[in-house]
Amino acid sequence: MKLIAWNKKDQNKAVADPWTLVHGGAGLAAGLVNMPMGWAVTAAVLYEIVEHYAQRDPKVLKIFSVSAPEIMPNQIIDIVVFAIGVFAGHRYNEQKVRR
Repeated sequence: MKLIAWNKKDQNKAVADPWTLVHGGAGLAAGLVNMPMGWAVTAAVLYEIVEHYAQRDPKVLKIFSVSAPEIMPNQIIDIVVFAIGVFAGHRYNEQKVRR
């Protein structure tokens, strides 16, 4: 198992891939709109569960270009990075504005 996917062929076979950054950005967006952490992380976990099964369906694989179904460490890091993004968005919103 690789730590980082530097090539498309390693997507979903490494702990982190380019989509991990997308999860972080989605988490940041959720935090910036003040989505509660519990709701946000629950949504991320449900997304990963649906994605887990969808990526194992041959019909879905014909539509989406992935090299392989995600491995569990990749799913976990995607959720963790998402949660960090939510936290960062909340912290940003809590800052006092100086004028």
